[in-house]
Amino acid sequence: RSRTPVDSVYKETGSASIAFKDPVEIPCMYEIKEAEIKSYDTKTNNAVYAVGGALTIWTMPIILEKYSCEINRGDYIGVPIDTGRMVYYSVVNDGKVNTANVNYIGAYKTAWRTITCAPVPDNEFNGE
Repeated sequence: RSRTPVDSVYKETGSASIAFKDPVEIPCMYEIKEAEIKSYDTKTNNAVYAVGGALTIWTMPIILEKYSCEINRGDYIGVPIDTGRMVYYSVVNDGKVNTANVNYIGAYKTAWRTITCAPVPDNEFNGE
């Protein structure tokens, strides 16, 4: 955010002038859910399209500290699908508020974070 120029009056920026931080690769476990087939016309099921499945990431907080990486809601996450091809997701739940007791060590410290992401359309973010 600090590198993105904003208008002094309206505090807005154009989509072409948003500056992103350098990407960070972290070790984690992840799962991509199955894609869903949807239809624009629910009566005849014509004009079908596929919606990519959600991404769930499991990582340890100590790994995020080691790589100086803080994952927040709204961040973009890229997953390599094929050689030279990345699929991007947007974080919808950053896993900071952890209400599952199974994630705690000794009832005071979280062992891992579960991060949930939604697929991003190709025209929203291209990785640059």
